[in-house]
This record gives sequence, structure tokens and C-alpha cells, in this order.
Amino acid sequence: MTHASDAPRHTAAAGDSPTQTFHDTEGRPWMITITVDEIKRLRQTLDFDLLVFDEGKDSAFERLYSDTVLLVDVIYVLCQDQVAERRLTERDFARAMAGDTLSQATTAILNALTAFFPDPRRRALLRAILTKLDQVQEALLERAKGELDAFDIQHEIGKAFGAQSTDSPESPASIPDPTPSDS
Repeated sequence: MTHASDAPRHTAAAGDSPTQTFHDTEGRPWMITITVDEIKRLRQTLDFDLLVFDEGKDSAFERLYSDTVLLVDVIYVLCQDQVAERRLTERDFARAMAGDTLSQATTAILNALTAFFPDPRRRALLRAILTKLDQVQEALLERAKGELDAFDIQHEIGKAFGAQSTDSPESPASIPDPTPSDS
């Protein structure tokens, strides 16, 4: 989710603040704070546990990174009181969640989660995990881009049509004239 030119998103200063802010596509600021109450609401409302760090498909990180709809639902639950104060519908809120906003919101959630833990060693470990996760995401994106750049469409077309030449059409002289049959 980061770009090679971006600085790490999970710094000590950012991760130690219990309240994180991001802006939606309409420019409205939203504050994210992770508390026990927020974790309970996520579990009850979405059956999503922000504290599952196990590797694999059930990891909170994996689920947030791979399911954009779930990510927006999590953001909505975390911002639900603010949404109500602004008299927005869930649909209004979701419509303002796209592009860079989702990246900023994800960073806000992960930094607020880091700040949730009282033990500085655990916060440092979580920051290290998040930094590695960012590195893995970046490496996967770079690899996919490299494979796409190396894709030779003309070669693949040739393979699909039995390696026939796609360079030039046959000349008219090389096409035999149909001769009438002697029936």
C-alpha cells in the first residue's frame, strides 16, 4: 500500500498517538481511536477481531489489506459516532471512501491500534510487523509490475494461433487461384 518513495507509515511518533486522523474524498476529517469499546463493537457488528495477528487469511492485517469492503465497514464502525453527528448515512460515508483516502484510513487504524497497547515493547513489535507488511506489499506490487512490463503480447498471440506469423499478410501472388473442377 505504500510507494517506494514514501517514508514508512508506522513511525514511533505516529504510532504513539491514540487518536489518528484522515480525510475522506470530500475533505472531511475523521478521527480514529482504538479502545476496548471499539474492538468490542467491531467484533459484535462485523465479526471482525482487530487483535488477531496470526499469519494467514484470518489475520486482521491480511483481511484489511485484501478486502476493501471490509476495510470501509471497519472504518465506518470506528467513525460511526462522527457519522451520526454529521447526519450522514452509511452510504454517504462509503461514497467518500476511495483511493488515497483508504490508504490514509488504513494507516490511521494501524497507528491507532499500535497506540492501544500499554507495553512499549509490544508497540515496537507491532510497528516492526507493520513495517514488514508494508515491505511485503511493496515487493509484491513491484514484482507484479515487472511481470506485466515483461509480458510480450505479440509472442502470446503467436502462441495462441500456432506460431503463425503476424508480421505481414500473404502477398496476392502466393494465394493459388481456385480452378474449376472437372465434374
